[in-house]
Amino acid sequence: VVALYPSSVDSTMQSISTISKIIGSDEAIEKSADLQNRIDAISAKVANIPEDERVKVYLQIQSGNTVGKDSISNELITLAGINIYGEDTTSKNPTPNAEYVATQNPDVILLEAGSAQTETIDSISAKFPTTNAVQDGRVHIISANTMTASPNLIIALEEMVSFFYPDL
Repeated sequence: VVALYPSSVDSTMQSISTISKIIGSDEAIEKSADLQNRIDAISAKVANIPEDERVKVYLQIQSGNTVGKDSISNELITLAGINIYGEDTTSKNPTPNAEYVATQNPDVILLEAGSAQTETIDSISAKFPTTNAVQDGRVHIISANTMTASPNLIIALEEMVSFFYPDL
């Protein structure tokens, strides 16, 4: 019996690698290495973007909450941008405050897709009409079940980078 409880991008990747080795599949080991290579490639591209030029991001997950520090979702956002709730809360999934979001003026707003999704691009745009994200048409739906400790986290990271820095 093997029990793995990844709580970060690195520990998720270590868990995927461990499972690949346990099952002894060359294909699984190769896929694990490919995932890590894709993360490393994104990290290298984004590393050249100065902190003051990184996009400020507000993510609303399916429940209507957002993500704070100590969550994989926050770590994924910070690999490419700046989570406006990242350092200002101790909760992993704080309830968003509309006034706070508006005053932080995110450059990009992400809505997690899924069956429990509480907002649409139109409703979020009506809620935050003066933000840079809405003014610049940068409110996006991110694929469901990708902001989590699974191999799908690469999908979220690649989607975010394409939303944040379309010319990269």
